Amino acid sequence: MIEMVATVCILAILITILVPTWETYMSAVRYSKAKADMNAIAYAGYMDYANRAGTENLADVWAISDNPWTPPTDILQSGNLPVWPAAPCPSWYYSWDNGATFGLNAIRVTLRRPDDSPLWSYCVNSFASGQCDAADLYNPLITPIEITTANVRNLYCYE
Repeated sequence: MIEMVATVCILAILITILVPTWETYMSAVRYSKAKADMNAIAYAGYMDYANRAGTENLADVWAISDNPWTPPTDILQSGNLPVWPAAPCPSWYYSWDNGATFGLNAIRVTLRRPDDSPLWSYCVNSFASGQCDAADLYNPLITPIEITTANVRNLYCYE
């Protein structure tokens, strides 16, 4: 009986050590997925841009999304990104933010929470103006963190 209690105690100690470690590991995996997805979206946007180069209006050259909840059809139809990626957390999503349509000279991919607030952005093009660090297009009181310069390399779904 004592051996069984000792075994259960050892297992309980191991579980208390491993559960937080597992959550940290999974948060790093979610971060890596988000960064890879944002890279893929940016690459598809660049490829779509290259196919449409020569147009005079910046807003027309880069793909336009009517709202942050729907991906731009131009990028999906180009074949460079056959399916818009699902965000690593439930109900989160990626938005394509063409600031040229709003007077902001920047194109960003943004990871958004279910309440539409931005968490991270990926600067696709700033047109040499440096405005990728400007406030969010849809939530002007919030400035998303640039994922390529973020100090945090973990993504918890309750952020």
